Amino acid sequence: MDSLLCDEVWLTENPNSDSRHNVNGCFYTTKEDCREAFEICLQKELSYMPESGYRDHLQSSGLSLARFRVMLWLAKMEDLDHSFQSNLIQWMELTLLKTLGWRLGSVTAYSYIELLMSNFIDTLSSFLLGELTTRVSELLLGALSDSELVEFRPCTIAISAVRCVIKELELPSTTNSHLAHINSLIPGDQKDDIIKCHKILEGKLAYPLLLHNSMDRRRYCVCPPSPVTVLKREQVEVCGCQGDHLSLFKMPNLKSSNMKRKREVDHDQCDEIGTEL
Repeated sequence: MDSLLCDEVWLTENPNSDSRHNVNGCFYTTKEDCREAFEICLQKELSYMPESGYRDHLQSSGLSLARFRVMLWLAKMEDLDHSFQSNLIQWMELTLLKTLGWRLGSVTAYSYIELLMSNFIDTLSSFLLGELTTRVSELLLGALSDSELVEFRPCTIAISAVRCVIKELELPSTTNSHLAHINSLIPGDQKDDIIKCHKILEGKLAYPLLLHNSMDRRRYCVCPPSPVTVLKREQVEVCGCQGDHLSLFKMPNLKSSNMKRKREVDHDQCDEIGTEL
């Protein structure tokens, strides 16, 4: 699966840089590094953008038929007395992506979170910054799998999400100057798209403000961590997909077994009724 991974060239710290300008808690060493990394992401994201008409392709009859066949296959698998393990599902997903020629490590709206949050470190308290980062992350994770947002560039989605959450959390007005600075980094032809995307994301904010308690927060974080996987976060195994793929037969599916036994009982009862008639 190595061919799916992209070779990244990370920014390195200038040995002569002044440590007083370091951005606390940020991977990048200075604000200048953050701006440079932002510009690099803007250039790279164009190579990952889908072609025009991709949204219509997602809704085409051919893909609808493929989805239907997948559902039929899953329905048949329900009769088997075993379940798939997470590492096998990951392995199958990577195999499919490799066959389709897809690349991992693409620039998405989620790639901009750390870069955008670095602009608010000097303005917001650590608590408010954490709330802003968490809420933006949750909104973007949902946007990654939303075909309605495919037409927008990742930078447009990211900035629109930040604007939505700042309005939702009612953060101090001092954040407006940082928003103006962030908007200045976006190409001029994306200004109208930001307004349009902002309205769409506002409609996605169906839930009220999340409770501050981390246990309550986890109830809302159930979406997959990536648009190319069906696994929930807790199912994704960091160890990779090196295990024995035949191990899927080791775990019995109790629900399937009960359903199968019920069908067998119903079938026997029908045979008895037919014999009496």
